[in-house]
Amino acid sequence: MSYTIAVIGCGVIGQRLGHAFVENDQLELKYAVDVNREVLSAYCEEFGTQGYRDYKEVLRKSDLDIVYVAVPPKWHEEITLAALDARKHVICEKPIGISAEQGRRMAERAAEKRRVTAINFPFKYSPSFAKLRTMIADGELGEIQSIIIKIRMPRWPRVWQNVEWLTYRDQGGPLREIGSHFIYGVQELFGDIEVKQAEVEYTGLGRFEKEIQAQFVASGIPGRIDILTLEEDEEENTLYIRGSEGQLRFRGWYILERWEDGEWILVDNSTTNSGLELSKQMVAAIKGDGQLVSFDEATRVQAVIDAIFADV
Repeated sequence: MSYTIAVIGCGVIGQRLGHAFVENDQLELKYAVDVNREVLSAYCEEFGTQGYRDYKEVLRKSDLDIVYVAVPPKWHEEITLAALDARKHVICEKPIGISAEQGRRMAERAAEKRRVTAINFPFKYSPSFAKLRTMIADGELGEIQSIIIKIRMPRWPRVWQNVEWLTYRDQGGPLREIGSHFIYGVQELFGDIEVKQAEVEYTGLGRFEKEIQAQFVASGIPGRIDILTLEEDEEENTLYIRGSEGQLRFRGWYILERWEDGEWILVDNSTTNSGLELSKQMVAAIKGDGQLVSFDEATRVQAVIDAIFADV
């Protein structure tokens, strides 16, 4: 049995996941939605989909099973709730929305409608992140003493993104776009983050953050989020974990290294097609048993972002 899926939002991420959906022989990518005629036309030509500019038209399709919401975060709640009300299963791009309150409403509606939902956090399916989890659980670092999320973006948005909404304070910026992945990762490894203090400097009125310095604790372990944009030459996104018996870092989305004898030594750099795995797990969940990042988990990530921007 195959399931029919629609992509709502045909930008870069919608294209990436589109390729993953096509690779999954349990899915049929049949519908695409975008308000931009040229983007929509190009998407339909590439994937052979039926194109629409109004998502409400697609949600009325009786043969549609799954919706992938890949629009800017400002529109996640509206489209997700409409899809759930139309009895469709939903994959939503991260972050879940622009506030944790939106996330809670989305999670409640999904439970009410008894639909399968997921958020696209690729660390869920990363072999090297799984290795990191195992090493920590096996006590290879001893007692965990500190956690650091470090992000450096010399250009924002990144060249391959080039969309204006990523510069907006209410839905863009590196904390929401990149930091959310690492916040999810920390909470997977150590439990919920409690923000203790945060300082945020913005690049301008209504614009994205230039610098963030935030202190937090997770299961009693002190941590720090350190973000700087438009300053340094090298792009970086790294999770550093220091323990009484050693240090690990997880960088560049999939590279796991250990500090030994004064240098970083590769532990694992295995990769997987996370989009394909997400789509497979979505189908498995619809059938009754799949491994997905829930709306509740994504809402807990968003609560950390909200706390940082609230400047607690």
